[in-house]
Amino acid sequence: MVRVLDNGAGIDRVYSRHNMMQLYKGKRTTNNGLFMIISKLEIFFGDHFEFEIKPRDKEGTVVELTIPKRIR
Repeated sequence: MVRVLDNGAGIDRVYSRHNMMQLYKGKRTTNNGLFMIISKLEIFFGDHFEFEIKPRDKEGTVVELTIPKRIR
């Protein structure tokens, strides 16, 4: 698992939820960087990865990425 912690202003929970739903539907969002990361993960790992954004109100954001050691 890779965990990235950002101690900035954070992402609004509603904004985050909306963007994640759009990403899972394969649509670009206002944050094209996340769209590109998810797209590349799908190319390499198919359905064998997890990507989660956990906003913390006014305390930053945690992004967790879980990928398999290998795919059979």
